[in-house]
Amino acid sequence: MKSKATFASITLAAACAIADAVVPSVSEVNLSQDRTRTVTITYRLNNGPAVVTFDIQTNCVVGTEVKWVSIGGQNIDCYSGDGNCLVTGDELHTIKWHPDKSWPGHEVAANGARAVLTAWAPDNTPDYMVVDLAETSSNRVRYYTSTNDLPGGLLDNEAYRTTLLVMRRIHAKNVPWTMGSYFEAGRNASAEMTHLVTLTNDYYMGVFEITQGQWAMIKGTAVSALINNPYKRLLRPMENISTAMIRESGSNTPNSNAWYPNPPDANSFLGVLRSRTGLDFDLPSEAQWEFAARAGHGENEWGDGSPYRRITVYSEDYPIPGRWRQNQAHPGTYVGGNSEATPEDCTALCGSYPPNSFGLYDMHGNVYEMCLDWYKDDITALGGAVNVTDGLYGSGGYAGKRMHVRKGGNWNQLDAVLFRAADRQNEPSTVQCAYDGFRVVCTAGLK
Repeated sequence: MKSKATFASITLAAACAIADAVVPSVSEVNLSQDRTRTVTITYRLNNGPAVVTFDIQTNCVVGTEVKWVSIGGQNIDCYSGDGNCLVTGDELHTIKWHPDKSWPGHEVAANGARAVLTAWAPDNTPDYMVVDLAETSSNRVRYYTSTNDLPGGLLDNEAYRTTLLVMRRIHAKNVPWTMGSYFEAGRNASAEMTHLVTLTNDYYMGVFEITQGQWAMIKGTAVSALINNPYKRLLRPMENISTAMIRESGSNTPNSNAWYPNPPDANSFLGVLRSRTGLDFDLPSEAQWEFAARAGHGENEWGDGSPYRRITVYSEDYPIPGRWRQNQAHPGTYVGGNSEATPEDCTALCGSYPPNSFGLYDMHGNVYEMCLDWYKDDITALGGAVNVTDGLYGSGGYAGKRMHVRKGGNWNQLDAVLFRAADRQNEPSTVQCAYDGFRVVCTAGLK
């Protein structure tokens, strides 16, 4: 059914994200609809550059009042132009929206619709950033105020775990919090000494762990086996990789020139991702990871606020499924190379379980997540800064090798101790393991 939507008039609601001497704003807004039902919104940007987000609202009766209500970002999918993106130039800009494609079957009376435009300063952008991973893209970065605005829905649109990368803004700047643990059951007293941390910047963090589909998009590996795989490998976390492959080189070759704070090697996953997008992607620091995993909660709590209790035997009635062995409810494969494991030996599809209070999925379990820091037991003097010193060297087969921090536990562990935000594990840069994966962060201009 074709849309009968008509937009005879428009009301502008302009806002700026921060209060400052000079702030971005929009003016001279005009909306029209042609015979093809294409809706055109034009506006002037003032004091740019700025991220300009937009919404379409209709008026409806709520109780005894007439109120403006959003039609929902998922219904504003088919659009082009300068909307939900970084806009430059103090001039007229255009957004074209096709309601007959993304919002069919609706008729709006004259004066019954309006566009709401919001201008955000480039260093204080909306909570969600979506990055197109395609080698060539005309809409590389889009911004949204919530997951409710994501076209198609975060979990219903599989592109957000394959060809696109969804990043959540973590509001960490100037927020004091306690890193480590005091008395959680199973804590490592020598490595989890508490200390006060206050991060100096907000940052964006991946809502999901990097999936096999996203790895294939960046590294150019064959995706046919992933697409045709009955276990939906595209949506499972990338694993059987090393920190060297993620950051130091295009293969599993160590490269000290790409150790932090130096930038990633150009041929590494992060190097290609940076080059393709123009954004400062990296692994999270240990402090960034722990702050995001805690999601505003503290001692003896998981990242969704539920109480932590130590359990070492798999139980169907565990409060939140998937603290470990997430595969129990979602059989599949761990995909070590091209092999298919038994259903009880596998990762879970990213996003299979509820997110934490910051909207991040799988921070506890699924795969270990690698961090920037070199490992050492006592990090209290760092105050949340990245450990770039030698740190701990391995023993046995890892003797003489520097160890990276990894956090969050993995699918093959049965002890809840290892899933705590404060828990700290380590591994050499070149070890490829079916238990290890990662997610990415970037500042994208945030302060």
